[in-house]
Amino acid sequence: WVEKESLIGKKLKDFDGHNTLWDLRNLIEVMKEKDIDISENICKPITLELVSWADKVISIAEEDESPEYLINSSKVIFWKVGNPQQPY
Repeated sequence: WVEKESLIGKKLKDFDGHNTLWDLRNLIEVMKEKDIDISENICKPITLELVSWADKVISIAEEDESPEYLINSSKVIFWKVGNPQQPY
């Protein structure tokens, strides 16, 4: 999904709702309240190497948008989070 949407390498602080479809400013502020600065974090896909390295992977992507290695891994949990771009 990150690759399909051409998001690789973009910093989270750049998702301001003006230059991008998504607005992450509130998320960044909430994390700052917990003394966690994610503003400089960079979008990258979850690769097979990252899955192999990790103990657990939480994905909020839709399963049908995910590669087979994520769907088939026992380390991956898919959280069902509503898509704000789709009406309820």
